Amino acid sequence: MRKIGLLLLGSLLFSWNLMALPQLFLTGDIRGEIKPCGCSQEGDMGGIERSSTYFRQLDQSATDRLWMDLGNFSAPSTAQGLLKSAMIAKHFQQKKLSVILPGPNEFARGTLNFDEFQLPYVLTNQAQNLPHVEASRLLAGQVRVFGYLSPSLLNVGTHKTEYLSSLEDFQRKVKQLVNSQDKYRILLFRGSQAELMEVSKKSLFDLIIPANPAEVEDNQTLEYQLRGKSFFTAPLKGQGITKVDLSQAKIKHEFIWLTDKYADDVRWKADFDLYQKEVEQLFFKYLEEQAALEDKTVYNGAAYCVACHQKEGEKWKQSRHANAWKTLENVKRTNDPECIICHSVGFEKDGFLSAELTPHLSSVQCENCHGVTPPHIPGDDFKASRVKVTQSTCKNCHVGSHSPSFSFEKYWPRIQH
Repeated sequence: MRKIGLLLLGSLLFSWNLMALPQLFLTGDIRGEIKPCGCSQEGDMGGIERSSTYFRQLDQSATDRLWMDLGNFSAPSTAQGLLKSAMIAKHFQQKKLSVILPGPNEFARGTLNFDEFQLPYVLTNQAQNLPHVEASRLLAGQVRVFGYLSPSLLNVGTHKTEYLSSLEDFQRKVKQLVNSQDKYRILLFRGSQAELMEVSKKSLFDLIIPANPAEVEDNQTLEYQLRGKSFFTAPLKGQGITKVDLSQAKIKHEFIWLTDKYADDVRWKADFDLYQKEVEQLFFKYLEEQAALEDKTVYNGAAYCVACHQKEGEKWKQSRHANAWKTLENVKRTNDPECIICHSVGFEKDGFLSAELTPHLSSVQCENCHGVTPPHIPGDDFKASRVKVTQSTCKNCHVGSHSPSFSFEKYWPRIQH
């Protein structure tokens, strides 16, 4: 009887330990998206301000939580991209990110991101000691987190990474780092399906969380099975958060979509005001640089085309393309280069400069789709040089949250001429 009682007590203690595990919240592949662009109602999800509100509500309810990120939070290494990356890093720090797996985007600047932002990075297969990066992290005294980033994701052409070691070396390191006192072991993983299956065979982890493999947010698989094993991940570009309950025998998860149900956290207003001013300064600097060059504008604008192509011009005037600049004015993004590129003709390609300097090249016009119009007269064989409009032409802009409902078959008849 005493032996049975001890077994029951042990079982109860084990169950209590599981119940004591904090809730887990996952993000990943934010890719510099700090705020919904406003292009579409159905794609209006995510952003720092809504994420901040969500976590603030959790903190107010005294929920014990661990926040893990699967990496690739960094924007491209442009001047504007660096501003956005710094904003996301500040959000991580303010809302107490527990751990992050650095992705290829974080290595795009070598190791400068690690020194600059000093986040709680974990990367078990680092081949050298990277700044502020640990091989594993013990969270809440019971959850040990490991990280794997495939070397193949940093290899470009003949260049081989010196930052990462092999999958075999990773598995050896894990065995050295595991501790019998760990209540739970989690792997943040970014690699191929073959590597994922190889790691999952070893039974070294209680939970493996792979990074989202999708390129765009309108075509992502958030949960899937691979050779009989189930996996789930986090939504792309900060559009949502995956909430995970580790306290049950069977792990449960749900996706929390950051719609306008979550109001913008007003505490970020000053940061976004400053960001907009800095982006405007970058834009005005670009205009000054262009003004110093010879006038190289090669685009003619719709007026040049519709003088002869009148029927086609009337069709265009009735489309939303003709008012694309107005939509930027509505959301106050007329000085944001990342928005201008899809709402004007030939921006940064010897075309649109600003609404004041090149008003004839604002909005989406003929040359966005058909290419630069060469001088020609009626009767010329212009069709031979004109760009053929295909689905890929449209997807230069109609992609992801900018146009999640895009369907070439449905959209094309609206502008066909």
